[in-house]
Amino acid sequence: MHLQTNHHKFLWFLAFLVATVGCQIDHGLKPTGEQKGSISGTIFFQGSWPDSTEEVSVVVYAKFPSSELDFINISVYNDTLPLWVSECNYSVELNPGRYELIMVVLRKQKEGWSPDCFAGMYYSPSDSTHHGVVAVEKGQNLVGIDISVDLSRVGVLPPELEDVFKQQEQ
Repeated sequence: MHLQTNHHKFLWFLAFLVATVGCQIDHGLKPTGEQKGSISGTIFFQGSWPDSTEEVSVVVYAKFPSSELDFINISVYNDTLPLWVSECNYSVELNPGRYELIMVVLRKQKEGWSPDCFAGMYYSPSDSTHHGVVAVEKGQNLVGIDISVDLSRVGVLPPELEDVFKQQEQ
């Protein structure tokens, strides 16, 4: 489902803005690396890259969004990943806790962040039709949090995420 409304795009832009501006604020003393944990894995890109690709990132949410507005509550996102590759490794440092949505987003040139940026997400190893949930402990690096991205389906939301947007339209 491609959502093209300005309202949806504004909410995604706002979520990205909050995340990036929030990272620029001086938060005082930061915990040492030993107090944090991380997730890491490989992102596998299948198909042809859109010529207009500007950047790709991993975005992590502590709570699975239950409304459009929840997409503002990004827990963390990583720096831009390499473009034009068939796979790349990633690692995201996180506070200890439970994370219910890990997804890859791809933004095209001259476009803002929106649901059309969805590229793939981490699925449960025991149920490949359901989003994966991870629990990160202090000092722990969870490995094997791999994500497949079908570049021909960028912007096509999986049913779980599509349902969040359908609820808002009703």
